[in-house]
Amino acid sequence: MYRARLSGMLSGASGPNFSMWEYIFMKKNITVFLFLLTLTMCFFALNARSESLDKSFEKAIEEGNKGRFVKARKILKPLAKQGHAKAQATLGSLYMNGDGVSVDYHKAYKWFKLAADQNVALAQYNLGLMYNMGHGVAENQKTAVSWFRLAANQGYAVAQFNIGTSYLKGRGVDQDYSVAYNWYTKSAAQGFSRAQFNLGWMHYKGLGIPLDVNRAYMWWDISAQQGDLKAKGNLTEITKDMTSDDLLIAKKLARECTEKKYISC
Repeated sequence: MYRARLSGMLSGASGPNFSMWEYIFMKKNITVFLFLLTLTMCFFALNARSESLDKSFEKAIEEGNKGRFVKARKILKPLAKQGHAKAQATLGSLYMNGDGVSVDYHKAYKWFKLAADQNVALAQYNLGLMYNMGHGVAENQKTAVSWFRLAANQGYAVAQFNIGTSYLKGRGVDQDYSVAYNWYTKSAAQGFSRAQFNLGWMHYKGLGIPLDVNRAYMWWDISAQQGDLKAKGNLTEITKDMTSDDLLIAKKLARECTEKKYISC
């Protein structure tokens, strides 16, 4: 079959006839096809590898949740070395908290930084904490706020709370009650009780906003429902100075805010 077809082509039988530019175009198409095929194969290989790493990471989390931190660390470390961002952040947490290993802020910083560079909010937040408290690094409130902000911009509620507190107290930034209130509002909308408590305090004291006892009660009531003991204590005290009508209004506000999932309260 091969010889017959070859002979026919040599003897002048009709067949594909390419001009030079058509030939070059066809070669380019073949090259592009092979390139795309290679990319596709690499994608599936990387995807399979990623899924395998993720499964190992989930296993490490299961071990950690059971208090088996040594086993968790043994799983996390090779994953972290392979660049798994969440594993790097979690390994950093083990070193920072001394779970299954001696506390080592330098190693914690190393793994947090690697994960933070991959945009992991937990790692960015923890780097902020390290600079805030001077653990393993020189205390630097401005740098702390910078790391908190990166995490907060990704919607990390605790980081949003910490930035709010930085603006409330003027730590690492110029004191600004309005900015503090805005960050606390974002954190509170995610159900973070400490932010809800601080919103109540700002309303009670009139910090950057008009003094409003009813809304102070509202936020403290919401925070107390989540188990905040300070909020419960404040509710007892504030109720002594409220009229029965004010109390009805405040409870209604708290109920409506809870129904709205703490948004636009």
